[in-house]
Amino acid sequence: MSELAKRVIVALIIAPVAVLAAWFGDAALATLLSIVAGVAAWELCRMARATGVAALDGITIALAAMLPLLAHGVRLGLLRPSSAWFAVALLAIMTVTIFARSHDQRPFAVAAVTMFTAMYTGGALS
Repeated sequence: MSELAKRVIVALIIAPVAVLAAWFGDAALATLLSIVAGVAAWELCRMARATGVAALDGITIALAAMLPLLAHGVRLGLLRPSSAWFAVALLAIMTVTIFARSHDQRPFAVAAVTMFTAMYTGGALS
């Protein structure tokens, strides 16, 4: 089966799901956006790995998937994150990356790709 045929089949399956999630809104839409953000982060991590920078996939995908849910919680008034939480999250990612990758695996590039990918994919869908 060609790549185009696979993409068309997936689109035919996902389109009704997206319409239903948009129709119901709220938690259904936030959940769908979370799943899409996780898949997009996985794809971007895969593309970055092809360039020689292997992001921390698990952290990146989890953070990207969490951002639309966090935005939904803020919209509902359940969460009130401050900028301090953002700073702590960035420092935690930097720390984990530096300790998880040796100096020859470019830990700062890995941390940058990890943070950028999570913010780009999860933040854009929030």
